[in-house]
Amino acid sequence: EAEKYVEMTDASIWPTTDEDGFLHLRSEKSGALLTYHVYVPESGEYRISLRVTGAPGQIGLRFGDQEPFYLQAEPPKGEWQTLETVTSLDAGSQKLYFRMDAEPFGINWVDVQKAD
Repeated sequence: EAEKYVEMTDASIWPTTDEDGFLHLRSEKSGALLTYHVYVPESGEYRISLRVTGAPGQIGLRFGDQEPFYLQAEPPKGEWQTLETVTSLDAGSQKLYFRMDAEPFGINWVDVQKAD
C-alpha cells in the first residue's frame, strides 16, 4: 500500500475509492518525492507495478544507487491506471525512490514481484 512510505516530500495522505485501497498518496505539486524500503529475496528480474491517477507525466523510479528509470502516465482513461515495468534487482534490503513529475498525481499501491 502506498501509505507505507518511509519519507515523503510535497505529498499528503488521502482516502481512496480505488480497488484494494484504504489510503493513497497525493501531490498537487510536480516533483513530489516518496521513499520506500523494499526487501528483495534474491537477485533477478522483478516486475514493478504502480496504481496511479492524475495528470499525464513521468514517474521516475530508482532502487538504491541504480540509474533511475521512468514510467509514462498517460491521460487517465478512468480514474486509476496500473503502470508496469521489469527491472533487474540485487538481493537484499533497498530503498525505492519515486519522483512524480505531474500535477496533480496520486499513488494507491506499489507492488514488487519476481518476474515470470
